[in-house]
Amino acid sequence: MARHNDLGDEGIRPGDGADGPREEVVEELLGLSAKDLEVIERGSPQRANADPPPAEQNVLQDRYDGRLFGELYEASPEIRALAESEGAPETFRALLMDFFCAFYKAAPALAPEEGVEERHRRLNRPFVERLLEDEKFGVARLWTRLDPLSSGLATLAAGKRVLEEIAEKPEPDDSSRRTQDDSPPAQQQQGPGEDPPGQGAGTGGLSEGETVDEGAQNEDGLKRTVRAAAGEALEEAEDLHEALSG
Repeated sequence: MARHNDLGDEGIRPGDGADGPREEVVEELLGLSAKDLEVIERGSPQRANADPPPAEQNVLQDRYDGRLFGELYEASPEIRALAESEGAPETFRALLMDFFCAFYKAAPALAPEEGVEERHRRLNRPFVERLLEDEKFGVARLWTRLDPLSSGLATLAAGKRVLEEIAEKPEPDDSSRRTQDDSPPAQQQQGPGEDPPGQGAGTGGLSEGETVDEGAQNEDGLKRTVRAAAGEALEEAEDLHEALSG
């Protein structure tokens, strides 16, 4: 069973009314009070004017989505602490917002790649793309779609798992990346009798097989991470549904 002490184990869906969870239980969810939740849910997506997606976001979203996540972020110490965790990159808050919109929106879709800022595209988009493709993510959306509370719960669960992977493989700093990029290809690992770069098996000091293998390993690791994140999000969403139904 998934842990509920992170976000709580009850939620409010449209139409709960008098049959909804008790106020003292609601206060445990995401660290929100019932009044906080009422403020967040006030408004209508239908009345919101769609804006171009922010440059940092890989999931298409509008003004209402941004306000919803912003209020959730400010009201929830758990989500805020995760985004500001030691080892979290500067792009991680935007990734959590992408996750939230993916779980919450009626029909989440990727933003045009050329419209996303380069670092957010490079670091965040692979996680977002594979999340949208994951089967367990699709099942989780049966409970999270248009429900900000369960979407926040799923975002927290998925974000924790992805941050573990990011922390284990930190991004190289700019100086090391520039050093690698600026190295002349002809001087990289070329010994006597070896083919020049761009010919035979050698390219930039790595054989074609090594480059493909490394890329395949990274892809497999990324898929495993996202699959685990989607699975944990699904567990949280299902447990929340069971708690509400019970």
